Parts: sequence; C-alpha cells; structure tokens
Amino acid sequence: RQRSQPGSIPPPAPLMPPLGSQFRGGSAPSAPLLLLALALALALLPSSARAALLLRHRHRGPRGGELQLSAQVQKPSTDHRQYEYVTFPENGLKVLAVEDAHAAKAGFAVAVEAGSFYDPKEFPGLAHFCEHLLFLGTKKYPDEASFDEFMALHDGSNNAFTEQERTVFYNEVGHTGFDEGMDRFAQFFIAPLFKQEMVGRELNAVNSEHEKNKPDQGRRLWEILRGTAREDSVLGRFYTGTTESLHRGGADAVAALRKYHDANYCA
Repeated sequence: RQRSQPGSIPPPAPLMPPLGSQFRGGSAPSAPLLLLALALALALLPSSARAALLLRHRHRGPRGGELQLSAQVQKPSTDHRQYEYVTFPENGLKVLAVEDAHAAKAGFAVAVEAGSFYDPKEFPGLAHFCEHLLFLGTKKYPDEASFDEFMALHDGSNNAFTEQERTVFYNEVGHTGFDEGMDRFAQFFIAPLFKQEMVGRELNAVNSEHEKNKPDQGRRLWEILRGTAREDSVLGRFYTGTTESLHRGGADAVAALRKYHDANYCA
C-alpha cells in the first residue's frame, strides 16, 4: 500500500491523542449500495470552508417515510463551492456533499462512530486491526491489492486512521475513476472478506507498529498517563494491538472482527 508507514499510529498530543492509524503506508433494505454510495460522494468538507449547518427536518410515515430537510450553509462570500446536507431516515446516516466545479479530483470519506473505546476487552486493538483489514479484499473485489492499485491507476490516494471514538477513511481520485472507486470503497462497509491468511499477515504489520512505538518518548508519556486511569475505564486500555492481544490472528480473532464490523459498520 502506498503509505509512508502502514498503519502507523501518530504520536500522542497532550491528554487525548488520536490513537489509530494515520498515513497507513446500511442503508434502506431495498438498495443498500445506492444509499451508501450517496453517503460517500464528496463527503469530506474542506476545513477552509468552515461551514456551519443549521438543520430543520420533519419525518412522516411509520419509518420516517418521507424526510423533509432544509439546511442553511453559512460560508464566506468568496467560497464558490455548493453544499448539501442529507440525513437518511432509514438509518440516520448523515451525508455532506460538496460540489466544486474547479476541483481537479473527486474526494469521498466516511467517519464511522466507533473506535478504540469499542474494542472488546479480550481483543485490545481490534478496532485498529479492523481498519487495516478493510483494505485487503471484499466479496465483490477479492484481490487484496485491487483497491490501492485502482486508486493509483486513476491518480488517486487513500488513507485511514482510528481514534478513540471514530474511524475515518478518506480518498481522492481522478474524475474518470470516481464511480468505480466509490463502488470499491463502498464494499468496505458491505462485505469485507477478513480472509484468515490476510488476518495473519496484517497482524505482523500491526505488531511491528507497536514495536516501533515503544521507544517513542511521547508514546511512553501517554502510556504513563493512561496507566493512571481507573481499572474499569476505557482510558486505561491498550489500543494499538499486538500479536498476543489479537490472539495471533486465529479463528477467534476473525470471528471477533466480523462481529465488530457487523455491530459498528453496518447501518
């Protein structure tokens, strides 16, 4: 994968570091892929826009049926981009689309509201491990390298990171590769494979990441701070993952990955 450091977790900031990988180098029952694809389309708001969304919505029907939503986007007068915000009533999925007629590439991103705080106690580092493995094959696109190769072929790039309470995936790709690139990305959230052989191989990358972090002084200070948390607090848990904490990538680890994905990634 074209990352500066596969699955590397950034050094901690004071008090609450974004522990997860950085620079890693649901939907309606009738049409799950359609809704997810819409959700991914240009969903990363550029920070320069600093847009504030003021939402008003009303539901009708037994399942929220028809959603009426209006959003006022406050932005600088010099910002030429167009913004649209939608919430799907079927699953609560929130989508922000940004249209930029001058953009050289398309971008799409997803933030999953689950991170390292959601690790099962018996599998420290599972959220981070799951993030790694989603790139390594899906039911529709089983080849482990196909996503990165497709993105590179269309002048694209991708990355992801795992924080305590969210996991974020973000991508950019040339316009000609947008439709298929987003379809490939959508499969991360629909049908990842979690192949046993890939679980074992990627576990080595996660374990190497932990070994790399050991001498880092910022990491060591964070571990000291983490050690002061109450015994029953999620703040005191180990998040990166190692060969031992992830049960050497055995069948129980694969089962735990599938369960975690089903519980937190599927709307």
